[in-house]
Amino acid sequence: MQEKQKESFTLDDSTSASNPGGLQVDYFYYFRSFPHQLTQLVFPYLGQLSFTLFINYGFMYALVDTISKGINVKNLPFAFLAIIVFDAFLFYSLLPLLNKIIFIIRRTKEHFLHGCVNPGIVVSHEPALVAVFTDLTTGSWAYPAIKILPQPLNRLKDGTRAIGTKLATIALYEGIKEYEHWDDFHPVVINCVTRNSQDIKRVFISIPAWEWQALDQGLKQIQNPKKPGLYFLKYNTGEFN
Repeated sequence: MQEKQKESFTLDDSTSASNPGGLQVDYFYYFRSFPHQLTQLVFPYLGQLSFTLFINYGFMYALVDTISKGINVKNLPFAFLAIIVFDAFLFYSLLPLLNKIIFIIRRTKEHFLHGCVNPGIVVSHEPALVAVFTDLTTGSWAYPAIKILPQPLNRLKDGTRAIGTKLATIALYEGIKEYEHWDDFHPVVINCVTRNSQDIKRVFISIPAWEWQALDQGLKQIQNPKKPGLYFLKYNTGEFN
């Protein structure tokens, strides 16, 4: 019996994965593998924060210097009010960036806790591509598909995997659950998320044999496995289960 999906902050709790990953994220390792999204937000945030601190430092330095020289500071309350308004404005402008950073961190955590485990296999080195199998169905009819997508395998702690290497992935799904199938899914190789060998092994062995067979059979339907994209597979009764 599968444990019911826990309530989440960034996901739709009305659906749950058939094989949830339950994986704890090593954030340093994850953002080392996928640095772009976070750095696009963190650098502007740190830049604005540094600018605010610089202005406050300049104000305090000028204040101390003025007092030490015995200069009249009758306008000091207005100066304090100005710096408070300035800080409040910049802090308010930083809130959207901060909220996005918090959302990314929460989304990443929930992706690998509640996302669905799927089989993947390395199909190319240059560029590094992984093919991942899933059933996109939301109902009773199967919609088997393979997604071929780039993954930062060159950043793994023990190097890029050889073509044909099997890897576990965890995916979130995109679309409307009332339709017959999801529109897309977004798998991530778990070796890019954590260095914990026990967790990697636990998730890997949770993939049933028929899914590996379906991945192998499905790849035979794809003429160019080195072309990224989502490929819907021809389905025959009993072929994928």
